[in-house]
Amino acid sequence: SLLPFIDNQTTSLTAFTQNPSNDDNIFLAYFVISGSASVATVCPEAVTVDNEYGTCGATVNYLVTEGSIQTGGLPSGSVFPVGTTTNTFTNPECSFIVTVVDSTDPNTPTLADVTGQCSATAAVPTTTDNCAGTINGTTSDPLTYSTQGTHTITWNFNDGNGQNFNVTQNVIVNDTTAPNTPTIANVTGQCSATATVPTTTDNCAGTINGTTS
Repeated sequence: SLLPFIDNQTTSLTAFTQNPSNDDNIFLAYFVISGSASVATVCPEAVTVDNEYGTCGATVNYLVTEGSIQTGGLPSGSVFPVGTTTNTFTNPECSFIVTVVDSTDPNTPTLADVTGQCSATAAVPTTTDNCAGTINGTTSDPLTYSTQGTHTITWNFNDGNGQNFNVTQNVIVNDTTAPNTPTIANVTGQCSATATVPTTTDNCAGTINGTTS
C-alpha cells in the first residue's frame, strides 16, 4: 500500500501531486492528514447519593460518551428514586448503577397519654415519611391494661429504608370514682342482734363487700 499510515480513524485527507521532471514515471505526492474520529469513551463509576430533603429521590447528573444511545435507566439530570437504577448505553456499551439512599427519618410523633378509670387501651399511632407515606407504629407490648398505675408502651416506627426510631407512650389506669354509698338499715333485736355484711357497687370492682374493724 502507498498509504500504510492511513486507517479508518482518519477524518480528512488532502493530496498534492507534482512531476518535477515532466517525466511520466516520476512524481511526488504530499498527504496532509488532519483530525481523528476517535472520541474518548466515558462510562461513569457507580453513583451513590442521599435523597434530597423532603423527597423520595435525588437529582443525579452524569457524563457518558458523546453519541451514546441510552437503552435503560434515566437520563442525566433526572430525579432518581430511592433504591438502585441501572443505566445502560450502546455505542459504545456502558452500564452503571445509581443508588439513592433514603437518609431521612420519618417524622417523630408526639404520643399523648392514654387514660382510663378501670382499664385503658392504646390505639396504634401513625406518623408520616417522605417515602413510605403513612407509617403505623409497631410494638411487642400489650395495648390494654387493667392494673391500676402507669404503664409504658414502646412504639417503633420504621420506613422500610433503614430509618427507624422508638417513641414511648404512657398508659395510665387511675380509678378516681368512689364506690356508690349504700343506705344501710338499722339492725334490731330483743336480746341480741347480728348485722350481715352489707354490699355496694363500684365502677371498676363491681360488687364490694363492706369490711369493719
